[in-house]
Amino acid sequence: MSRGSRGILLGATAVLAAALLTACGGQEEAEPKGPPTDRERLAGFTGLKAPENAKDLTVATAETDDERTRMKAAFGTDRKGAERFCRAANLGTYPDPEGPGEEEQEAFGVGGRSVGGSVSCRGVDPKSGDVQRDVLVVYPTKDTAEVHLIAYEVD
Repeated sequence: MSRGSRGILLGATAVLAAALLTACGGQEEAEPKGPPTDRERLAGFTGLKAPENAKDLTVATAETDDERTRMKAAFGTDRKGAERFCRAANLGTYPDPEGPGEEEQEAFGVGGRSVGGSVSCRGVDPKSGDVQRDVLVVYPTKDTAEVHLIAYEVD
């Protein structure tokens, strides 16, 4: 083999080796992710996704006396956003033309009146099977909806 051919062969081998090393190893580690967002926490625990147009989403979790996780969440949306949220997998929908009673308002942390009644949606998360989701939707105006959720672990 001539000296020139050997140089080309060695050069090609070096390029190939560098390409293999780059492809096989040394993947950059992903940046550490911060704490999950409220949207991620809601979806992760309940299997429900807040609508894209959800406003003022709040999520709070606590542990019950019997050491089960309980989540309360609330957000504003339009009527269609609330309807889509309640049509999620394994939620039964129950309209109430009278609106929520005092006890229900207190349990969900609802203040004020609802024009046009309310809707309750309930069901167990079909993926995990161990999270009960209770949703109350009230309508502060004819075009807006407030969605309130209580979710908790069950046996």
